[in-house]
Amino acid sequence: MITRRSWLGSAAALTLTGLPQLSGAQTSGPVRIGISPAETYAQPIYARDAGIFAKAGLNVEVVVLSTGAAVASALAGNSVDIGVSTVVNIANAITRGVPFVMIAPAGLNTVKSPAGLLLVPKNSPIRTARDLEGKSVAVPALRQVVDLALRVWLTRGDADPAKVQIIEAPFPDMGPGVERGIYGAAIISEPSLSNALKNNNLRSLGDPYASIAPEYPIAGWATTTGFLQRNPALVQKVAAALMETARWANTHHDETALMLAQVSKIDVETIRHGFRTVYGTDIRASQIQPQLDAALKFGFLTRPVTVAELLGR
Repeated sequence: MITRRSWLGSAAALTLTGLPQLSGAQTSGPVRIGISPAETYAQPIYARDAGIFAKAGLNVEVVVLSTGAAVASALAGNSVDIGVSTVVNIANAITRGVPFVMIAPAGLNTVKSPAGLLLVPKNSPIRTARDLEGKSVAVPALRQVVDLALRVWLTRGDADPAKVQIIEAPFPDMGPGVERGIYGAAIISEPSLSNALKNNNLRSLGDPYASIAPEYPIAGWATTTGFLQRNPALVQKVAAALMETARWANTHHDETALMLAQVSKIDVETIRHGFRTVYGTDIRASQIQPQLDAALKFGFLTRPVTVAELLGR
């Protein structure tokens, strides 16, 4: 199941400035960090290629999987040591007794830099949430935050989510699929979002993510309680490096655009002119709890989950 090549690549030849000053003795390893191919989850790519992991003394292997749910499965099965998954997926795992602990935030959804937009063809008669009833909407993963955000957005627009066919599709297929009428609409994230708007004659119907809250982490970096108990200092070092990378990436868009272009094979200028992900630099309960509450309301969780549970406290 695990593929390590599709989103990997070296950007060692890039000349970078303003790198965070991390240092430390090289650790044994490697530490296997699982990601999925969206800019929201790109911190390990940047940390590796910008030398941030190396400066922290970390030996990291980046493992690329198709979705956050696949990463969570790999984490539960010990195929990776640390992985990214949506907050909803981490919480759902905890309710089922899977010993996950969130250690750092990934990309944030913000009003100015949405994690994804709902796109329809430019000539489509679809103008409102209710117009999507009877149509199909593609999302990257079912029963995750994107699926939840769509249902909240539909409900707020007086539409019945049960009358919308929500289906799973990979980001690269979404733009062409909507343009050809395979899907009535799709929620697409960067860098595929800018690529779709540029090449597939689409327009935005709105930002479903913002219907949950104005700003919150879409996903988090997690490990298992067992790995944390065996390697507390190592996990702390990885978490610190990921948040240091977040601070660096938030202010070095030119450098990260080059890295993202190399690994995504999307034109760098398309990436530079799109929405760039804002990464969380700390864990804030006030940002996370609203999506946990929404997940419970819409049946994505079987019981209430608190932020303290996510953090293993």
